[in-house]
Amino acid sequence: YMKSWERPPLVNGQINGRVFRDTKGGLTIGYGHYIPEHEKWKWRDYDPEQGGTREMTLLDMENLFKRDVDLLAEVEIRKRFKVRLLQQEYDALVDFTFHRGGGALRESGLEGYINTISDGRYDYDKIKDQFMKYAFWFNQTTQQWEFVEGFSKRRKEEINMFQFGIYTLHR
Repeated sequence: YMKSWERPPLVNGQINGRVFRDTKGGLTIGYGHYIPEHEKWKWRDYDPEQGGTREMTLLDMENLFKRDVDLLAEVEIRKRFKVRLLQQEYDALVDFTFHRGGGALRESGLEGYINTISDGRYDYDKIKDQFMKYAFWFNQTTQQWEFVEGFSKRRKEEINMFQFGIYTLHR
């Protein structure tokens, strides 16, 4: 599921193993691996903007994605949630955390609310509202929160996964 959202752009029908700019202009490689400014030098051989010509293999992209999901999302979920989660709930929270970060998990209210419901009988309107807080992106240039249709679609799919166990592939 997550890879369908994080897939790199296609070049001549093939997955591109080079650095690219995501929809918000951030440097990215492989399946959603965000490259912060202080790591840009590590990826220069793969970055056409820096004259790089190398491409990651599919296997390397897959391994980087698995590592990122574990380090950036699964560790956060295992650490933060004290209640038993269904697989679909866990998966939805992993996707949300991978996409928006551990801070969003806490700030959305999801972490606090879910940890208070030990029997899994959630108020799904509350869950939905907490996911949908992150259908927005803070634009550093304008210093404004902006609605992003793609983020909204992803949040809705995470909600369906969490509540109903529906896994929808993107694209």
